[in-house]
Amino acid sequence: MNNKIIGVALLVAGTTIGAGMLALPLITGESGFIPSSLLLIAYWLFMLFTSFLFLETVLTFPPGTNLVTMAKVRLGNLGQAVTWLLYLFLLYALTTAYIAGSAPIFLSWVVGLTGVEPPFWVGYLPMIILFGYAIYRGYESVDLLNRWMMIGMGVCFFGILLMLIPYITPSKLFIANWSVLPSALSIIAVSFGYHIIIPSTVDYLDRDIPSIKKAILIGSMIPLVVYLIWQAVTLGILNQFSSCPIHEALEGACADLEIIRSIFGRSIISQLFKFFSFFLIATSFLGVSLSLFDFLADGFHIPKNKIGKGSLFILTFAPPLVITLQNPHAFIAALEYAGAFGVVTLLGVLPILLAWAGRKKGVFRPYTVSGGYLSLFIGICLSLIVIFHEIYVKFA
Repeated sequence: MNNKIIGVALLVAGTTIGAGMLALPLITGESGFIPSSLLLIAYWLFMLFTSFLFLETVLTFPPGTNLVTMAKVRLGNLGQAVTWLLYLFLLYALTTAYIAGSAPIFLSWVVGLTGVEPPFWVGYLPMIILFGYAIYRGYESVDLLNRWMMIGMGVCFFGILLMLIPYITPSKLFIANWSVLPSALSIIAVSFGYHIIIPSTVDYLDRDIPSIKKAILIGSMIPLVVYLIWQAVTLGILNQFSSCPIHEALEGACADLEIIRSIFGRSIISQLFKFFSFFLIATSFLGVSLSLFDFLADGFHIPKNKIGKGSLFILTFAPPLVITLQNPHAFIAALEYAGAFGVVTLLGVLPILLAWAGRKKGVFRPYTVSGGYLSLFIGICLSLIVIFHEIYVKFA
């Protein structure tokens, strides 16, 4: 397999797998392993469909074009304005969350190595300086760094599994409560958000359609497999050793990681979780910030020369850093309420509308997703179901 395809597949996977996967069993646990796994597979298929629709649209534009220009050409000024708002809010919120989430990990390492506890704001800087520099350098640097982060993630994940698997009770995996499955829809809806990286990957793979499709397919399957394994392991253990049942965790009565950590107390698994969490944050940060970097370059028509890339670096990382220094929790809380709605609109509805508009206008398409307008209509209906369910859950 082409080396670039592997790199893109890993970047798609790294962008998709975030620290939220650690809490996934707590949200889906009430329904059980089989119902939640089927929902994961169904949503993976839906997001794969919309990602290919997005690819269909991206290939009809010149290299370097990103979502904001596509929305303006296909959907007009209103579509462009909505895209600007949703994209900037979600990606700045995610970048803020990753910077804030990495700080305690970096600080704990500094304290462990030196015995000195620096000011908390110091913990925000390594992610921007070290990983932001790779974004500044370009896709190849991001690809290389992401590969190392994914290797680290894989090693930690394998180590955690080795320690947890002996404590699984297989019978727990056959417990099913289909009636509560809709409550898991919101968090699963934001578990496959890799579309944002597609415009950048299309240019990196020289617009080779078979290679791009293969990278997206493989890259999106990796998170699916990881999620299913994580579901099987954790749902086979939850309530077995912990005094904190799933329903109490859902009500905020206990911390998610403590359920698993309590099995081993302060053993090596706690350190593995810390490194695993860092790799989850780092790979997602790379994908999200690279996408934001390229989106801003397209939206503000900034050339990627030295001065332009310096400006893009500031535009990409300065707002999240300021928000994090002021009050990161308020912005992250807003993301929790708007996340599923925004993600499904941006990555579910928008790719369908862009493809629909392109087909209606008779635009030349190097690649067309099969299924015709019927599949687009069904996709819109499914997206609206998720959106209205999210609105009902949050505001009813």
